[in-house]
Amino acid sequence: MVKVYDKKRTLNEIITAVGQYSINLNHYKNENWENGVLIDGLLFNARPEYQDTVLSIVNHAVATQDSDGQLAFSLIIPGDPGDAVGRWSGRSTITGTVHSTPLGRGVLWAYKHTGDKRYLEAAQRQWEYYKKVERTSNGAFVHREEAPELWLDTVWFICPFFAEYGKITGDTSATQEAVRQIVTHAECLQENNGLFRHVWCERPNYFPQSKYWARGMGWVTAAIVDVWEQLSPEDASREQIGKILLDCLEALLKYQDTSGFWRNILDDRHESLEASGTAMFAYSIKKGLDLGIFQGMRFEEAAKRAMNAISAVVQPNGAVGMVALPPGGPNARIGTTTYGQGWFLQAASRFN
Repeated sequence: MVKVYDKKRTLNEIITAVGQYSINLNHYKNENWENGVLIDGLLFNARPEYQDTVLSIVNHAVATQDSDGQLAFSLIIPGDPGDAVGRWSGRSTITGTVHSTPLGRGVLWAYKHTGDKRYLEAAQRQWEYYKKVERTSNGAFVHREEAPELWLDTVWFICPFFAEYGKITGDTSATQEAVRQIVTHAECLQENNGLFRHVWCERPNYFPQSKYWARGMGWVTAAIVDVWEQLSPEDASREQIGKILLDCLEALLKYQDTSGFWRNILDDRHESLEASGTAMFAYSIKKGLDLGIFQGMRFEEAAKRAMNAISAVVQPNGAVGMVALPPGGPNARIGTTTYGQGWFLQAASRFN
């Protein structure tokens, strides 16, 4: 049996170190989706000492919500030098259509935690914003304003928020949209082998970034387990998105390294072993098992090996190492990031 901690620290001790490091970060720099990942990681571990940090980030997100309804949209800087858009397509700008939405679940938590309706109103404005976002011909939201592109990132950025918003408010259109976005993105980006390409452009029809990017597939698998959880047991969509998930996970198991990690680009042995994608798969597999979406000892063991691997690269001060830095994709630099902290905490919450 694989133990899910390193030889010197229990998992609870590692979570404490990662959480303390994370709440001491600067949460007001040019990050929005990154803070959304961190918020979820802090909340999933349900420690009272994390609540002040979450409320601080949420309050800033609401205070900087723009007139379109995007939470903290003012924190996005279009056209960062050397970003993914420039490297993949030659374009120089990235005005995101979805980047602020990962903060939405924190906003919904603040509403449930405090009862203050201004949080629910902020979440509603974020949801209403999507009625204006451009879609591809099959109904999927484009990831950025400059091109009709679908990115795997979008699926996690928006779908769990939509599903939870729909459940809290009773707005079934939001829940249905969450499922629709998973399905439409899979139609365009999932291969017959179960794996997903990273970026697809509708006009012209090509893949600006076609690698099997680990964190990219993690966005999808984590989104599916979170959305599945919000659906009623009678909802036929559970079976539909569950198949998308299982097809992907079955393929992913073939690429797990003996160390427990997955590589930044799954099928390239020259790419680095990578912690954020590994954490996302650990979270997705363990939560999928816990929810009963699928079963099997091979999944149990894969998830435990992954959790053990990422636990071993947490530094003494709580920084999670071996994380691929933005903008992702092949040949990424490795370091420590806010979202790496968040994904470790999300994964650990399923094992602790």
